[in-house]
Amino acid sequence: MKKRSWKDINSAGRQKAVLAASLVLALAFPGIAAAAPAQTLPLGSIGASAVPTPREGNLLVPLRSAAESLGALVVWNNQEQSVRVSKGETVFSFKIGQDQVQVNGRDIRIERKTELVNGLTMVPLSLIRESLGVSSLNWDGSSVVPDKADLSSQAAVYFYNLLHGNAARLLATSSSALKAVMTEERAASLGERLRPLLGDQAGQISSRTEENAVHTSVIMRYAAKLPGLPLEVTVRFNKVGQVDDMNFSNETGPASAHQPAAYDRTELYAEREVVIGEGAFALPGTLTVPKGEGNFPAVVLVHGSGPNDRDGTFGGSKPFKDLAAGLAARGIAVLRYEKVTQEHTAKVSANAKFTLWDETGVDALKAVALLKKTAGIDASKIFIAGHSLGGYAAPLILKADQAGDIKGAIILSAPSENLNDVVAKQQQHALQLMLDTKQPAELIAQQEQAVAIGKQLAELIHNPEYSLDNLPSQFPLGNPYWWFEQRDYQPALLARDQKTPLLILQGENDWQVSLKQLKGWKETLKDRGNVEYKSYPLVNHLLSEYDGVSIGLEYDNPSNVSLKIIEDIEQWVKKQ
Repeated sequence: MKKRSWKDINSAGRQKAVLAASLVLALAFPGIAAAAPAQTLPLGSIGASAVPTPREGNLLVPLRSAAESLGALVVWNNQEQSVRVSKGETVFSFKIGQDQVQVNGRDIRIERKTELVNGLTMVPLSLIRESLGVSSLNWDGSSVVPDKADLSSQAAVYFYNLLHGNAARLLATSSSALKAVMTEERAASLGERLRPLLGDQAGQISSRTEENAVHTSVIMRYAAKLPGLPLEVTVRFNKVGQVDDMNFSNETGPASAHQPAAYDRTELYAEREVVIGEGAFALPGTLTVPKGEGNFPAVVLVHGSGPNDRDGTFGGSKPFKDLAAGLAARGIAVLRYEKVTQEHTAKVSANAKFTLWDETGVDALKAVALLKKTAGIDASKIFIAGHSLGGYAAPLILKADQAGDIKGAIILSAPSENLNDVVAKQQQHALQLMLDTKQPAELIAQQEQAVAIGKQLAELIHNPEYSLDNLPSQFPLGNPYWWFEQRDYQPALLARDQKTPLLILQGENDWQVSLKQLKGWKETLKDRGNVEYKSYPLVNHLLSEYDGVSIGLEYDNPSNVSLKIIEDIEQWVKKQ
């Protein structure tokens, strides 16, 4: 889940729908979504609360709870006394009292007839196993029990239990770290907020599994109530098979696939998986190292806003992947990692006092510490490069670097003034660009709403009535503590008295962080002699070149970080 970032609150680009955003963001930032009214998923004619005892032998189980817990969509036809079950590309149907089932158009005889008992459709457990492709599936008297090695089925059952308020079952399969923050009350609240998004029928569209050095993640897509807006549910398992975290997202429309840049010469570098930190919040990362003999200078990439992956993926761009490839091909190692709000979303969301430092600085310093003890890395030449929010936090990171382990910092398209003020200006600037480029009325209307949110945000934060000890009960954007904790933070002012060399880079076609912010850096740091500045006429906020006026509509298109940016970073790092 994503705190609505500078990318999200604008209507252009790859946007969240208003309803979807308010519900999906509820886990990470409960304050931004008003509590949805309690709502149960209708069970129809074949569902009931009283489950009969399954019979011995050819075990009969209640179809709806068994199939839906595995992500299937169950539809009852009362007139025909028939049932249709679908999951992904699998569809099977039958009539009550028959021993024949049609599976993907083929008639198959089952071992015993289906029955209607106390309003429940009872079917052989073997039918569920075979038709839904879950070979190792048991029944404990009230629920299906997948094999522990079958993480895809485990994830589907976990999400089902979340939706249906089965907190005891939910917590029984959770890690100690997740149980420490996911109380029964919190689980129930989250389920209530998600159910309206899925509507009366919630069927799994697809499922895939990804693995990194910390988690094995099952990513499932469910049909949502709003057409074309599937809910993506990620359930993360630790290395002993317990659910350790989860994440939800809901995005409109597919983005074009990212394409490797021309400067991405894989023969010149090697990559390996690493782990940053340890314990409940360890992060998986990728260390990209030039081929040949070290010791190499190294750069730690620090994320912008939102729950970003290690590549900084947004739409058709992967700016962190591009930076790593481009710099490593030029003799500079790069360490990038999954952001803590991406890898540990649920656990982070439980921290009501989560701060900018928690979001950016803690893990950046852990990454620097890892590089210091890594063979082949020049420990005296470790740099940080922060994009957007990461660059905004760079002076905080340098302030915390008491040992002087960071040789220099690169600030990429980052505000020089307080973020609270930037958001309001940013949204007004975006609205003017939309008017100038004659965008559709619908987009302009949405952007006017974003402008109103930005103004409301600034007014609340600057209201002396409120403070960290007296936060507003209604807040338009994320966790109010996150915003109020940094109310007085001015990055350029903090950097003014620091000594660490800086390279500040800014795209001139960036609507999210305008050239006024670069001007702010220059004016505030004018007395420092070890700061360099560069700007790029066509470069947008994703660090790629775009010929048109950027208002975010191009973000879904494949793009790469400008080669000029990579060359300038290379030259600056090597002369430090």
